[in-house]
Amino acid sequence: MLSCEEAARYLLYAADDAPLLDPAARAALKDHIAACPHCREELEDQRAVATLLRTRPPDMPSPEFSAALAARLDEAQGWLVIADWRRWTFRLLPAAGILLLAAFLSPSHARKAASQENPLGGWPIVASSSSPDAILWQFGTPADAVVEAMLSGRQPEGGALK
Repeated sequence: MLSCEEAARYLLYAADDAPLLDPAARAALKDHIAACPHCREELEDQRAVATLLRTRPPDMPSPEFSAALAARLDEAQGWLVIADWRRWTFRLLPAAGILLLAAFLSPSHARKAASQENPLGGWPIVASSSSPDAILWQFGTPADAVVEAMLSGRQPEGGALK
């Protein structure tokens, strides 16, 4: 059986009929309340307070208070308004759209026809690149051709780049 001190921890949950109590604790509290008149009175007091709070209308601040609070919050933010990502997101959306459209319509987009698709997915591989490190992006290139290109600084003989 619970002591009065242990039961006091559960009285608020029991007053609200909250499902937070596990069945064993709920049964132990019920047994204690049946045997202890002091805790039974405390439970009834807590239930009366909970009922009163549920029936009370919510407090609404006056419009003057809300306006004064908003003004003080704006004043307190100061230069931190610059870091507000929501403002930047919506303001930069047209610029991001224009950049995306420009990238899509740029001449480098026309080179896609000259590139081969990467069989592993991802970005297309441009076959017309002549730099020695372009060999790293070619699928199926033999390891000795890669080593030769990296050591010599030029493309290997025999056309390892297709």
